[in-house]
Amino acid sequence: MKRTIMSMLGALAVAAGFSMFTAPAHAYTINCYPVTNSQTTYPYDGSAEKCGTSVNAAPTQKANGMAGALGSMKLDMLPAYNNLSNAHAKFRMFNNPTEYKTFFQERKVTPPSGTSSSDWEYPDVTSPDDPVGQKAWGVTYPLTPAPRWTAIFATNFAGVTLDSYANISYLTAHESGHWQDYFFKDIAGTNLSGLLSQSSLWGRLIAVDLENSMPPSVIDQFMPQCGTGGLFSGKTDFTVIPGSAAGGYYICNGTRGRGPALNNKYAGATNRVVLNLAYGDNFKLEREILSNETAFWESTTDDAPHGVMSYFDSNRFGCTKLLMQRVLQDGRLPTQSQMAAVVKPIGSGGGLAGCPVTGLPTN
Repeated sequence: MKRTIMSMLGALAVAAGFSMFTAPAHAYTINCYPVTNSQTTYPYDGSAEKCGTSVNAAPTQKANGMAGALGSMKLDMLPAYNNLSNAHAKFRMFNNPTEYKTFFQERKVTPPSGTSSSDWEYPDVTSPDDPVGQKAWGVTYPLTPAPRWTAIFATNFAGVTLDSYANISYLTAHESGHWQDYFFKDIAGTNLSGLLSQSSLWGRLIAVDLENSMPPSVIDQFMPQCGTGGLFSGKTDFTVIPGSAAGGYYICNGTRGRGPALNNKYAGATNRVVLNLAYGDNFKLEREILSNETAFWESTTDDAPHGVMSYFDSNRFGCTKLLMQRVLQDGRLPTQSQMAAVVKPIGSGGGLAGCPVTGLPTN
């Protein structure tokens, strides 16, 4: 009789679509939930997610902003939007890097059905110049051979909110730039590096941009550093001040960084050295410059005085900015005549920028 009852229970279980001996799905601490609205196209097709200990604990407001920034690219830069949409580029919004690490580590140890531990590899968000990850608000992984996902954090390791330094629209656009760096890797011809920012075309253009915009060995006589009209006047660096919304220390001296000289930390430095000291990888790595230019053309702001967008104004970085404008908005390279017409940064003495035209189409 006991065997008969067990057989009946087993049959009922099979009929219901369950196995009596199947282990239940693993209960993870951190889970991700789709960002939804009335639309069903990218990124509201499940590509944008909010993550937390529960759906109510997830950073919904920031996740909505992230999804909105991705969706708005359809209006400003359709080829770039289509790249993300066709790839179903995954963007996840986390409360902080700790929950991000928990999300991936739990799945790496106990992979969901149909996946393996290698599917849940993730990078540390620290770096040599930031060993505790205080400056990290986002990461796209991997950069090569192809991105798989982006993670953005509402609060960093130091407990400082994203809003203290930038905003979600800017950071989303910036991280999307790392995807575009991959998507457009071959637009300039054969590129064995796997990224547009490592192509020979980009290398030629950025070399001229840096020379025109941020001379490496002299303090540019046409571009004052501090005081009225100064490049760094009123700007703060990326130094993280735990528990503070100040968004770093002022680069120039005086009230609110509007004095006539650089603060002691930067005294005697050229503009390029100041940028490299003040803003981590944003001007050291060419892929970061490309991603910042993506955000520039998405017309996002990064909440001055804390961010870097102002350094791309006034025709600075004109050669690579034109390249990215045409690539993101038109899906094609600028012509030789368009590139040849780029002018030097405002206040740098005037004249043409001298952008190289090698490798560009004639029309």
